Amino acid sequence: MVRSVIRPCLAAVLVLVALAAAALGPAQFLGAARQQPPTIAVVGDRVSETAGLQLFTNPGEVPGNMVDDDRNGYVDDVHGIAPTPTTDSRGIEHETGVADLAQRLSAGSPVLSVQERGLEFHRFTPYLEAMDAPIMVLARQRSNASSQLDRDAVQAYLDRGGVVVASAGNRSEDLDREPATTPRDLALHPGYLLVGATDTTGDQLAWFSARGRTRVDLATAGSDVRTRTASGAWTSSSGTSFAAPQIAGLIARIAVQQQISVQQAAQQLRASARPHPQLRFGIIPPTGAPAGPPPAAPAAPAALPERSNEALEQLPSYVQSVRARRVPGATDLRLRMRRELVGHGIWVRVTTADGSSTRRFAVSATRTVRLRVPRTRRTLSISLQIAPRGSDQDELWVISRAGRVQPPW
Repeated sequence: MVRSVIRPCLAAVLVLVALAAAALGPAQFLGAARQQPPTIAVVGDRVSETAGLQLFTNPGEVPGNMVDDDRNGYVDDVHGIAPTPTTDSRGIEHETGVADLAQRLSAGSPVLSVQERGLEFHRFTPYLEAMDAPIMVLARQRSNASSQLDRDAVQAYLDRGGVVVASAGNRSEDLDREPATTPRDLALHPGYLLVGATDTTGDQLAWFSARGRTRVDLATAGSDVRTRTASGAWTSSSGTSFAAPQIAGLIARIAVQQQISVQQAAQQLRASARPHPQLRFGIIPPTGAPAGPPPAAPAAPAALPERSNEALEQLPSYVQSVRARRVPGATDLRLRMRRELVGHGIWVRVTTADGSSTRRFAVSATRTVRLRVPRTRRTLSISLQIAPRGSDQDELWVISRAGRVQPPW
């Protein structure tokens, strides 16, 4: 993807960029009316170069020469920045799916990848301004600007006309009752949107989605959403992580169609939402979102013998969702498996404080695996490990005694 190295001059360079932006004003930077699809920055992990997406390309950089050609403080920042390049396959799969959704809904916006590990807001927001990327997608976390310096950087990005679209979270929280992770002044900014996920009907919030009448702005499709993998194949994903980029893409599309700024487009999208009692503005129906031509249906998975599922190794996760329900003396679990596993046999190991048990399941066309786990006072959590991927790559889902589900991402 990118192999970027931060040089000592970076701070001075980016400060000059920020000063230039302030001097020229929003109309010439992030807040400009858009006649061409605006660049969308995906913050989290790097986006795959082999997925067939249209990536942002820095015209001042020569790829692969290990030289900071444009002298902006980054070496080989051809498609974005990554101060600590990663090979985390799950992270790459996740961000590639996010980027795919943002691009498809925008009808052509290039994607700029920002690997945020070790990179703080105050270091990359000036870079986004310099590259004219007016939409930022935070699919892995809410805008948790931990320092005043970071909060000021996000505030400046918003004040100059940028839009931040963040995923609300996948733990069924009522954010009105939870400690705020986003400073109140940022959450109420017209350029900041916190996004939840709807279920497969598009009419109600998904069971896992965070909600909050005063905190979560919008919700859109986030269950069984078609996304690209790092190799360019198609898969099905669920989570608010995959709802947020759709909102970002729609904002980009509206801005170009009406030749307005991205913040004005965000305001129009809010106004068009169908009201919902657990959201500030409401639901954006997936049927009302122009998603472009539908992708071709994925090929049926080959019937591989158990323990030789090489094709499945590329999946970011075997389990699409887990639902836990407390019943007298036990916990009922329902695992929704991915389509690619239909016809395969898997082993599920359930571990509690009292020990573990392993059961084999054949994944049928319903893709649902159900099991009941006895619950005792000693049980603190239940972990689910999926084989045959191998113990070093097993997925870990944690279900609290209260029935809250913590997915592995």
